[in-house]
Amino acid sequence: MSVQNRLIRELLLYELQLDHTAAEAIRNICAAKGEGAVKKSTASDWFRKFKNGDTNFEDQPRSGRPFSIDPEALRQAVEADPATSTCKLSAKFGTSNSTIYEHLHHLGKVSRSCRNVPHELTPEQAQYRVNVCKELLANPRNERFIKRIVTCDEK
Repeated sequence: MSVQNRLIRELLLYELQLDHTAAEAIRNICAAKGEGAVKKSTASDWFRKFKNGDTNFEDQPRSGRPFSIDPEALRQAVEADPATSTCKLSAKFGTSNSTIYEHLHHLGKVSRSCRNVPHELTPEQAQYRVNVCKELLANPRNERFIKRIVTCDEK
């Protein structure tokens, strides 16, 4: 749970203890925290919980797939076997392929040649590419170079 959510819930409990209605609480919180800081349905739900004696600010566990996975465990799994598929990773972590894909993207990994590799070039790779480009630009009319170019139609 985020710090912001906890703060909003604490403010809602405070408003309830002041005998304010949910609508008054929304107005007061939005005046202090900014427009849209709390929704009517959120305030009503938390007011109902507080009135029933439940003052626990934490989210209750939900059924279904886990919301997130341990990024460090995912990073270690990919580094141990970069050629593993998102299907295998999703089975291992008990989540969907798209969740694995999103987490890999956030880790800076992209699929290249059936391997999950870092998205950015190493300094050595970048320098090698610069050197090759400089060499090609230095001799654009080099006949050997021109004869080695192969073109084709995509169709």
